[in-house]
Amino acid sequence: MTAIFLHVPKSAGSTLHTVLERMYPSDAVYDIPGPMSARETTFSQLSPEEHARIRLVKGHILFGIHRCTPNPFTYITVLRHPVERVISHYYFVKRRPHHRLHDTIASSNMSLEEYVLGGTALELDNGQVRAIYGSDHLKVGYGDCTDHMLESALDNLESYFSVVGIAERFDETLLLMARRLNWNRRPLYVRRNVTKNRPALEAVSPRVLREIEAANALDLALYERSVQRFDEASKRHDVPSDLDRFRQWNELYGRCAAPISALQFRLLNIKHRRRVPTHV
Repeated sequence: MTAIFLHVPKSAGSTLHTVLERMYPSDAVYDIPGPMSARETTFSQLSPEEHARIRLVKGHILFGIHRCTPNPFTYITVLRHPVERVISHYYFVKRRPHHRLHDTIASSNMSLEEYVLGGTALELDNGQVRAIYGSDHLKVGYGDCTDHMLESALDNLESYFSVVGIAERFDETLLLMARRLNWNRRPLYVRRNVTKNRPALEAVSPRVLREIEAANALDLALYERSVQRFDEASKRHDVPSDLDRFRQWNELYGRCAAPISALQFRLLNIKHRRRVPTHV
């Protein structure tokens, strides 16, 4: 079985990448750096023998890449509250000079409100629905997402995803993945790529929050339905019973692993900055 991790930007995906890389042998992992990339085409052209070796495909990909593999497959992803995700996205881009949208913000000192409502990028307009709907979303303009896209995304989650995690309940998400994907070790982690120097939600103008909600109404509906599904799956697989013990182990792991993993993450960032820029 090949697990396909659909990484929605700013939804705890960078941390999950590090966990996944410890759960699978390195020669069984296939990284795709961005949607619509040349490596996606390369992936589809692998030999049957090469495909047979792959147990994990991951990256900022869109739903539909399963059509490129002959293997049995399942998708996994993590969703985040849309308002938190969009705010985090803005401050992440603002502090990353190498990001493809950084100059857009910096050149005009663009505000959060302008960033969200100005049609800056499709991923700010119901970006989670778009990713799970698939590549056809690229034909849909900013502000033009439809209820049909939401329903298609919900159908895809129900039919193709074994785990739809929730970023705000990350520990539970990892334990659920461990059960559903039969991992043979604890999915311990140190948080990575956390957006710094961003205001708390309470510090953002209520008017701007309402505008973000309105611009991402379909994502809100997707998120709320996914939280309900997550609650049911967590109870069904008895995740809460292991939560306290997992957090104790993870605290100990964090004390030991944080210095080493921080260095590895910095080196990984340097490596990525040398690549041709791709979608975030």
